[in-house]
Amino acid sequence: MIKKQISIFLFLLFASMVAIAQTTGEDNLLFLLRKKEHLAQALVTAEQLRSSEKTTTINPGEIVIILCGEEVKMLTEPSSVDLIKNAERLNVNVVACGLSLNKFNLSRQQLLPGVRYVTNGFIKAFELQKQGYLSVEL
Repeated sequence: MIKKQISIFLFLLFASMVAIAQTTGEDNLLFLLRKKEHLAQALVTAEQLRSSEKTTTINPGEIVIILCGEEVKMLTEPSSVDLIKNAERLNVNVVACGLSLNKFNLSRQQLLPGVRYVTNGFIKAFELQKQGYLSVEL
């Protein structure tokens, strides 16, 4: 009888610890983007979420932005340096999709400093979603 009570107590203790961790933990976020203007909007969103004056239940941890499609070209252009620097300031990881780079005859070496690379943006997005990242696709 005592073993059963101890087992129940330990189970309830463990369950409550998991619930507390889930409600007080950080929310990792993923933006999967295909349009140039969405990158700037995602960075504004990241800044608002990281602000101490936020009015949301989202507690941002890691924020990843994966850019796919033709707009991946912008991640190689000098005109995007300020966007990438802003992302770094906000502790946001900007990632270029290798499939998209290949499609537009761009190489990994052409990416601006601070931009990360993945071979396949869709697979990376699936992996992050599987890890529990909250995601938005635009």
